[in-house]
Amino acid sequence: MLKELAHKDGKTIVSTIHQPNTETFDEFDQLLLIAAGKVIYHNDSKYATKYFSSIGFPCPNDSNPADYFMSIMSKESIIAEIEDKEINGEDIFFHGQKVTTDDQKKLYVLETYADRIKNFDYEYNASDLCNDAGYVDPKAQSIDTQAAQAMQPWCFQWRLLARRNFNNIIRLPQTSYVKLLTTCVTATFVAFFFWQAGATINI
Repeated sequence: MLKELAHKDGKTIVSTIHQPNTETFDEFDQLLLIAAGKVIYHNDSKYATKYFSSIGFPCPNDSNPADYFMSIMSKESIIAEIEDKEINGEDIFFHGQKVTTDDQKKLYVLETYADRIKNFDYEYNASDLCNDAGYVDPKAQSIDTQAAQAMQPWCFQWRLLARRNFNNIIRLPQTSYVKLLTTCVTATFVAFFFWQAGATINI
């Protein structure tokens, strides 16, 4: 529905989605990946998995691409690699030395992650999918800034907010009961504490 509103009606849709599933990810037109302040991918989302596979990071079969991209962009993936090697009894070498202490592991993670992001940045800028900062999707429509900034009449705003509040009351009557009970209890306490307190204060 959101995609239809954006494409057919020319609406601007702003939404926050935490770890979208595969079906939702497939609906994205553009994908922008930023890691450590660097753009490592900015193009059509449908090309992303093939692109990362071409630079040595293939998305596992039956895996959610969004989860996989978040994984390879984070330090936690390197920490998980270390833990897997330790479980399998494999040694980890860094600058020709065996990694044994926690400080060595932290340094290994930091430098390995920095090298990975540097490689991502290099591969993206050298690829045919690289876009400059001023790239505008051909399907994007210009926005009438004056119309977007125009304020609706107060009566329209009041009617819209009143209808939304009424719908919330109808859909969640329990919330209204709790608010009413809270108001009554608070009023009872206030009346009890200030009963016959008088209108003057003696200092």
